Amino acid sequence: MASTNEYTQNLLGDKGAFRYLSDYINGNESYTFDIRSVKSSKEQPFNHSLQNDLVVKALTVNHGPIPALAWRVNIAGCELVFSGDMTNKLGTFTEFAKNADVVVMHNAIDENSSSGAKNLHVTPSAITAILKVVEPRITVIPHFMNRSLKNQQRFNKSLNKALKSKVIFAEDGLLIDL
Repeated sequence: MASTNEYTQNLLGDKGAFRYLSDYINGNESYTFDIRSVKSSKEQPFNHSLQNDLVVKALTVNHGPIPALAWRVNIAGCELVFSGDMTNKLGTFTEFAKNADVVVMHNAIDENSSSGAKNLHVTPSAITAILKVVEPRITVIPHFMNRSLKNQQRFNKSLNKALKSKVIFAEDGLLIDL
């Protein structure tokens, strides 16, 4: 897999697919992208302060053979954690997400999905188990696929029954008051 820097150069660099936008990464525009390849491990998460009230952290999570990160964003004291696609086979996500105000976890597969899908994504029962320990104030469930949509209502009911947090199944254009 390409690093973030390499990927961006391939898209926006002087020889990239969208090279007419290269001034945004070369510093020749009033607005430029600050591109960083993030290195994280189970033992050493990425931690970066963008300004006084905005800090981002990243932690390696398992998404099969595809590199993946979970993100924790602190914006003016509000903690948001994004799981991204993952299996939690590394066992790192639960501790990383503890005490977050909002946790966003993907529901890409059904409980009875193939082992190939389970090698890339967390199951509904695993999502529930993680969230019971993390206990966020708000849980947001996005990233639905046809294989997870068929049992979405049942999963929503079971999450609401199992968790103390407010549970929101995301839709396009969703706004959440924090």
